Amino acid sequence: DSDSGEDFLGRVGADLFEDDETPRRRPTRRGWTPGFHDVVDRGVTSFEADVGGRRVCCRLGYRESGTGSSVWDGAVVLARFLETHPSLVRGKRVLELGAGTGFGGLCAAALGASNVTLTDIEACLPLLRENAAGVDGVVVEALDWTEPVAPSQRADVLLAADCLLPGREGLFAPLATTLAALLAGDAVAYFVYEQRCMDCGPFFELLRGAGVAVSCIPDDDLHPEYRAPEIRVLELRR
Repeated sequence: DSDSGEDFLGRVGADLFEDDETPRRRPTRRGWTPGFHDVVDRGVTSFEADVGGRRVCCRLGYRESGTGSSVWDGAVVLARFLETHPSLVRGKRVLELGAGTGFGGLCAAALGASNVTLTDIEACLPLLRENAAGVDGVVVEALDWTEPVAPSQRADVLLAADCLLPGREGLFAPLATTLAALLAGDAVAYFVYEQRCMDCGPFFELLRGAGVAVSCIPDDDLHPEYRAPEIRVLELRR
């Protein structure tokens, strides 16, 4: 069974990665996605993957912030988790937070989501629109976590991957508030993060304070080839 929210929150940090002497490690290059230097120095401009028997293609870009323009490993873990359990999104309204290239949401569309909304800040929307062009049932909208959520942005399933980053701890509270607002009724979120050189505990405390229950998806429920000890897939509910 998945860990309870209390058990998980009590283990965030070193205890969650008890086999590692330095749990707040820097990102590991696993070869699943093009790296920063592949995009900038080698001119890699796209990322493609077969998901659920369909080809998902994302154009990559470069932003000085380094975010919102490439596919990160957490997004791949999320996509392959959904591919392993397609009923989680099939026939559902899906909204991706901090979508970046939109890979997670596009994979949900490939797996049969009834409609998908890819959201991010305004600066990321041109690339998102390019990747969503021509994909049935996929729309792109601005969603800034520091602003109120629009009623039209409710969904059955929320997706978020690699939204907790070093140096961006100031976004913990806005992201927690946004998730809590979107988790209405029976909505569920699948939230993927990679433990890097930062303390994510305060973010999960904010979620709990907002009435969000956090459980950790067991590794055995993830895709056997796309999982890593430092990458966690969480289920969030109100």
